[in-house]
Amino acid sequence: MLNVAACVALPELERLRAEWDALLSSASNASIFATWEWVEACWRYPAPSRQPFVLVARNEQGRLVGVLPLARTSRLGFIQVLEVLGCTHHGYPMGDYGGLVAERGGHAAVWYAMLKFMKSKWWMLIDMSNCMAGPPEAEEQTARNYKAPADSLGVWLQVQSAEPCRVVPLPCTFDVYLAELSSNGRQNIRRKLRKLANDGHTIERVDAKDLAARTEALQALFELHQERWEDKEAGGGFPEGRIRDLHHHLAANLAERGYLDLRIVRSAEGNVVAVIYNYRYGDTVYYYHMGSSQSEPWTAYSLGTCLIADSIEGAINDGYKTFDLLRGDHDYKRHFGGYSTATLRVMVYRYNWLPRAEGLLRTLRGRLSDRAGVAMQAEPQAQ
Repeated sequence: MLNVAACVALPELERLRAEWDALLSSASNASIFATWEWVEACWRYPAPSRQPFVLVARNEQGRLVGVLPLARTSRLGFIQVLEVLGCTHHGYPMGDYGGLVAERGGHAAVWYAMLKFMKSKWWMLIDMSNCMAGPPEAEEQTARNYKAPADSLGVWLQVQSAEPCRVVPLPCTFDVYLAELSSNGRQNIRRKLRKLANDGHTIERVDAKDLAARTEALQALFELHQERWEDKEAGGGFPEGRIRDLHHHLAANLAERGYLDLRIVRSAEGNVVAVIYNYRYGDTVYYYHMGSSQSEPWTAYSLGTCLIADSIEGAINDGYKTFDLLRGDHDYKRHFGGYSTATLRVMVYRYNWLPRAEGLLRTLRGRLSDRAGVAMQAEPQAQ
């Protein structure tokens, strides 16, 4: 028999820290985004209209055996939703992996207990859009671990393949890693690293525990990243103060645990012109975000390629087994080798009519928006 409770106050979460660490050490799907540090930062700096709601499961002896970090919000004015903790105001998770974290072999039992607990609570939709599936061969089993307990409780659950991630297994040396790439890929990386060094520019690993150095790197990351993305529809990963405050707070906590890996490109004149923001946890290094100068002459250097290659070399030298390029199986990521693996979107509906109602409402809202746009274009312009 498992006992499930909801953690709804930050002091409660703070008291779970040691137990949380112990649980992750025995979980098969632990990642940096499941750590107490990540969850605490997302709790402390939530997007507007989000209330943290973390489910915790214990066995009969009182040991923590499962956690599910969620947040309460609403959509379309009436749908009461539990979504991944750490979503933006658009509902997009800042963490690349989420979903239930449970002791190895206990996923289905913990999920069953949590769903049974949730049947007595008020919600209409549980939307977990970035559940970690593991290697490609584990995707089907992970989906069953979510679906079977829901079926047995008469709860309607839908599982979809979501955004893919690119994962690079790491060999024993950087030379071996390069040898495993295509001839063109190998030569491209070497040529770009050589050009950067020959022109007097350096790649430096930041001392993450040095407050001044860490702050300089993060500020440069925010500015350089937004320089490229803020005018695009996605808007960039660090658009405003709340998210930047979150990452300053998170980076300080991760640095203390040895989980933060910041690297910069410093010009021959001493200026920071590119930053890569990585996490290290378990046997994996995670590439989270990057910012690089979009002005001449820096666009000719492929600073992103140089920083990822340097991060991979650093990970190999420090004994890590995997370099995870995270969501988005983009062309530039494929140049670094590895394989693609999916995340899962798991949606639990309290009412079987809700998906259709939600779809109709979104269609109606879209049509009204289109008509409003046409009407505005038809209005005479002020002279």
